[in-house]
Amino acid sequence: IFFPVLQTLIPKGLSEGVGHYFLLVLNLRDQQFEVLDSMRTILDKDLKGCCDKMMDSIKALWEIHYPNTRKKIQNYYIEDIKVPRQTNRVDCGFHMLMNVEQWDGRNIPSFDEADMPNIRKLMTYKWITHELNDVRDWKEKLNLT
Repeated sequence: IFFPVLQTLIPKGLSEGVGHYFLLVLNLRDQQFEVLDSMRTILDKDLKGCCDKMMDSIKALWEIHYPNTRKKIQNYYIEDIKVPRQTNRVDCGFHMLMNVEQWDGRNIPSFDEADMPNIRKLMTYKWITHELNDVRDWKEKLNLT
C-alpha cells in the first residue's frame, strides 16, 4: 500500500520551508514498512520522525478498520530502500512518482538522475494527452503552437 508524502523541510540557508516528496510503503507480503526517499536515509531525524508518526497513525487506523484481519501490522519495522538519488532540489516529486511506478517490493527502481529531463517531459506529455483530460487546445494554452 503506497503512501505518497509531501513533507515540509527547511534546508540550511533558507528561512522558509519547502516541500519534499517521498514514498512510504506498507508491504504486507514482507511484513514491513518501507521508505523510498531520493534525498535522505532513515538516519535523517526529520525523515524518521515523519515516518514514525505516519506508521503510528496507519497502525492505529488498521486496528480500527481491520480488527478481525489475520494481518497484524503492529510489529512491522521500517526498512530504508536504496533508491536512485536526486542531485538537485526540484526533482523529488518525479523521483517519488517513478518509485511508485517501478517499486514492486523487491527490485530497486531502474532510472538514473541523467534520465530526469526525459522523465519530466514524458510524464507531462502523458498527463496532458490522457484521454480523460478534456482540456482542448492544450498546446495553444501552453504557447506551444
